[in-house]
Amino acid sequence: MPDRCVLDSSIIAAIFFQEKAYDKVVMAVQDRDLLTVDLALIEVANVAWKRVALFGEDEDLMEEALKKKH
Repeated sequence: MPDRCVLDSSIIAAIFFQEKAYDKVVMAVQDRDLLTVDLALIEVANVAWKRVALFGEDEDLMEEALKKKH
């Protein structure tokens, strides 16, 4: 198995929002050096916006979580 994994925004969102694939994703990336692209934060923020606007999830919770990006 490779020591590094490049995460796209769909994988990050699956972890962040604990979607159905959460357990599989965590198992696949554990004990690896994780990398991503610069746009990942923007793309995950877009997913968060959709979850608030379309599915009524807690806007304040999403905002606070996204502020903790580092």
